[in-house]
Amino acid sequence: MLVRFWGTRGSLADAVSMKADWDHSSNVAAVDLCHLAKATRLAMFHHEPIFDANTIRKLHLDTIRHEELMHKESALELFVAYDGFEVPL
Repeated sequence: MLVRFWGTRGSLADAVSMKADWDHSSNVAAVDLCHLAKATRLAMFHHEPIFDANTIRKLHLDTIRHEELMHKESALELFVAYDGFEVPL
């Protein structure tokens, strides 16, 4: 199975319900929630449109560093999703 990302700047809450406000989180909160859910992969997306490639790269590296410091025993795979990015399941 293959998962393809598209429209990663869109809002999941907008697609489901304008009343929902549960679709955004910080990179640190996302990592911690993944661990609670026993997830093995985290696709970071919905980047601020004004972020350039270097800003996104730094956010990704900061998230990896948080993972290394706070969850040494885990093997959470962190990557940045973009339009057309595919992940085999």
